[in-house]
Amino acid sequence: MKSFILSLLLLFCSTGYLSALEKQEFRTWVSTAGSSIEARLVGEPTAYQLTLEKKDGTTFVLKPSQLSAEDRKYLEKLKALANSPKRILFIGNSYTRGISGMVKKMVAASPYSGVELAFVTPGGKTLDFHLQNEATMDKIREGNWDIVVLQDQSQTPAVFPDKFHNAAKGIDKIIDDAGARTVFYETWGRRDGDKMNIQRFPDYKSMQRALSDSYKKAARSCGAELAPVGQA
Repeated sequence: MKSFILSLLLLFCSTGYLSALEKQEFRTWVSTAGSSIEARLVGEPTAYQLTLEKKDGTTFVLKPSQLSAEDRKYLEKLKALANSPKRILFIGNSYTRGISGMVKKMVAASPYSGVELAFVTPGGKTLDFHLQNEATMDKIREGNWDIVVLQDQSQTPAVFPDKFHNAAKGIDKIIDDAGARTVFYETWGRRDGDKMNIQRFPDYKSMQRALSDSYKKAARSCGAELAPVGQA
């Protein structure tokens, strides 16, 4: 359970650059010349300079180019938080609803507790159903979301890939128009295959392969991201 929830959280959860800076602790910084100092980052660094504060309270300004490669990578990670999401909407069915409680608890107990989560997850519904549901589409349009996560009915991407892709593209366009990013939540194959389509998917591996391929194709065609929950 935790492995596939983490595959979602690691993909799109963060609290943002400034809140990350507020929690900065003293660390060892190393210069390109090899000298080192114990200090912490204060303020927001730029491409041209950053300010470090020593334990005695004195501060000094450096150029990022004066720091070691490891320190520059550290700064890049902080910079990446600047555009990280604050509001995430999940659209799917019971496969998403079933983990929603755990996701909320894990986020609340993590450094990402500021992320706002919302769920539209009626049982057994497809993405095509959601596309035709004006209430759901209005929630996307009016919600000021950073990310919208899409999860289709457990069989549809494998059994009816065209239906899945058409619905995915339709919702993705609405998400794009609303200024949010799309993430596809890849589901998992059934342990003993799809008994309703046993000739096509007689076992878990064949069903998972079809689901994974279909979700990957949707993510590529929509220019979206993929959370490989099924594989996790």
